[in-house]
Amino acid sequence: MILDVLHELAVLEAFFARQAAWITTGYAKLGSADGASRRSSEQVEHELFHPEGPGAVEDLTCRVVINELNALVEALLQGKLSDFAGFILATETAKADIVYSLPRRKLEERLTAFINLTTLPGHAEIEAIREIAEGNKHRERLRPVPTWDKATKSLVERHSLVPGLKGESAFEPYDIALNQVSAYLAQARVFVHALLTAPPSAA
Repeated sequence: MILDVLHELAVLEAFFARQAAWITTGYAKLGSADGASRRSSEQVEHELFHPEGPGAVEDLTCRVVINELNALVEALLQGKLSDFAGFILATETAKADIVYSLPRRKLEERLTAFINLTTLPGHAEIEAIREIAEGNKHRERLRPVPTWDKATKSLVERHSLVPGLKGESAFEPYDIALNQVSAYLAQARVFVHALLTAPPSAA
């Protein structure tokens, strides 16, 4: 494969560690600033989510890390499928598929002929990471939105893999914090190592 996924993952972990240290220090400074107790809630919120405030930087850092984790995992899936089946994949029609042109679900379906991804440690977290990344990209950072059932003319709720509030709104945003992203990073490393070392016979 083209990318050195383990190296890229180490770079992402170092980036996250630096950002997390800055954000934690930023929160501490806000909490210990002179006159902190005399500031209104509006002033505190403004300082937290000002473009240079720790709250705003935390939100961005979490999204960046989640999105990059998802991209690195997909690159690894592409690389493993290419190792097992080649860069150009035969199909039942005259048209061939190229590994990089496959949607994520198709990529995983092709890989099941060689590896059972669901048995690899960290797989559940990888699915949650993918859900959040897709929400960031396609749904204005919302959890899976309901689908419309034409027969009943009603919304059908879609289950989210990410823990959060229940019943508040059908269009609930993600609320991802540093500790959750740290756990996702750790589990992503476990999954990446397992997939890198998994033989074809693991299916």
